[in-house]
Amino acid sequence: MSVQPVDTTIIGRMGSAVEKAADLLENVAMTICWILLAVLVAVVFGQVISRYVLKTAMLWSQEAALFCFAWTSFLGAGVALRRKRHFLFNIIPEENIVAQIVSQVGIVIVAWVYFYYGLRLALRNWNILTQPSGLRLGYFLASIPAAGLLFLVFFLEDFLGRFRKGGRAH
Repeated sequence: MSVQPVDTTIIGRMGSAVEKAADLLENVAMTICWILLAVLVAVVFGQVISRYVLKTAMLWSQEAALFCFAWTSFLGAGVALRRKRHFLFNIIPEENIVAQIVSQVGIVIVAWVYFYYGLRLALRNWNILTQPSGLRLGYFLASIPAAGLLFLVFFLEDFLGRFRKGGRAH
């Protein structure tokens, strides 16, 4: 039985804690995405059947589909960022350090904009009710700061991981 080395540095301990939090957030985000994707498919399928077979419309279906689509898209973007599946990671070579730094700064800026301004937007529109369901618009818009928060946590995990691995991305 081998003993795993314990990283006792502050960066190592922080990185380990952030990595565990990021694992949990990714699992939660993916579970939510799968559930919302299933709901989205069911709602759209039901709307097609309702409209073309039963000749009636489900008034709430478009709103439900948009809600599921928005949350799935934003949470999925966060997971893609963590898994290095985002388009930015495919076009910038890892050897180009300057481009990597610029891209990392860009990610932090975009993440902060999503989080800060998305939160402001959601709070400002919280009391507006959508039609026909009467849901608060803030529930839809909350997907934006949620994505920004995921981006920030996943960036922090990657940033701390680079220090633990001598500057290389993991």
